[in-house]
Amino acid sequence: VINSTDEQCSVCGETHRFLDRIFNYTNRQRELRRAVNTHRYVLYGGCRGGGKSYGLRWIAIDLLVNQWFLGLGVRNARFGIFCEDYPALEDRQISKCRVEFPEWLGSWRKNDFRLDKEFGGGVVCFRNLDDPSKYMSAEFSGIGVDELTKNDESIFEILRGSLRWPGIERTIFIGATNPGEKGHLWVKRLWMDERFPKELQAKAHEFKYVKALPTDNPHNADSYIEELKALPDKRRRAWLEGDWTVFEGQVFEEWRNELHVLEEFEVPPNWEWGAGLDFGYRANGVLSIIASGSENRVVVVDEFVFKELYAEEAGYQSGLKLRAYPQFSWVCADEAMFWQTGQGPTQAEQFQTGLNRAMGRFAPVLVKITHGKGSRPARLELFHRYLAWKQVNGKVPEWNQPRLRFHKRCRYHIETIPALP
Repeated sequence: VINSTDEQCSVCGETHRFLDRIFNYTNRQRELRRAVNTHRYVLYGGCRGGGKSYGLRWIAIDLLVNQWFLGLGVRNARFGIFCEDYPALEDRQISKCRVEFPEWLGSWRKNDFRLDKEFGGGVVCFRNLDDPSKYMSAEFSGIGVDELTKNDESIFEILRGSLRWPGIERTIFIGATNPGEKGHLWVKRLWMDERFPKELQAKAHEFKYVKALPTDNPHNADSYIEELKALPDKRRRAWLEGDWTVFEGQVFEEWRNELHVLEEFEVPPNWEWGAGLDFGYRANGVLSIIASGSENRVVVVDEFVFKELYAEEAGYQSGLKLRAYPQFSWVCADEAMFWQTGQGPTQAEQFQTGLNRAMGRFAPVLVKITHGKGSRPARLELFHRYLAWKQVNGKVPEWNQPRLRFHKRCRYHIETIPALP
């Protein structure tokens, strides 16, 4: 069945004895295959019907045979394909593989598919994530997670610890997923927004997103595409167009990056400056630097995001950030910072001490924002009104633009506000 003569692979351009035509890749899946040649952490899909699950299982075979066995001479490598639970694993992967993987390619041993010795003896291991801690001592040359956003970020961290195999320097992680679910934010942060925690910043160049629309998959029936087009606006944008700024449960449905995010903005000299503080220690704390002008126009010009900083140090670091901006007199903060919870100074007093240390007599004053009865719904309604916009003849004229917008450098605001549940 397999021609043993050398041929040039149309996917990666290298010469292999294993014919790439059995993979039956779409053009977008070929792009995914090329991406794993150059990047270690690849996200594929981002929409419904892009051929994610198929691409994941066949690229596992491709890597085991072409890249690791024929390319590096490594036999018996293991590629793990993971789903959130066993029913999903059986439905999306195992049942399909039992039909698609030919008998001459290898054999099944329970839920593992082992390639014949002729093809390197590698194994595709099918695993569920009901208890990811059981994989802490496991080793895989490659890992693929089907529907990555169904998992917390901790799953990604645990599985990364299992990416190791003798003789394979470049192990591979592939995530295949739709937008939405509980992991939406962290997946978007890493692969779309390219915002990395300190421990991953040195690996930032290893991340790659390959977007696959349902229209990129020639195996989708026209009727399926029409069904996606007929969905309500929010789901249509997410599942058909791959818009990661919307998903089910979103509070601020008004959000559009093209309307609310400013590529460039120069604050007019007559605008007023100020700041808002959402203090946090274990959760992120955020200082929002704001400019406001005529007609109730507000622009969040910059941000300072901090975590696990005590109040005085957070105040000091915030003050260093504020020194780059014109002097202003106030920083609004939640009333909880002013509560006296012990014998020492309040969080507000400690934060103010840090501000004063960084800015001296130019330091703004922390101002308490109190919570009156029914104030939360009122604030929520106000936020909706400031994000609101209106089309006229298919366009949004200047007078119907949102009153609240964000400079593109405010990446934390841009990431979190559209996703607030």
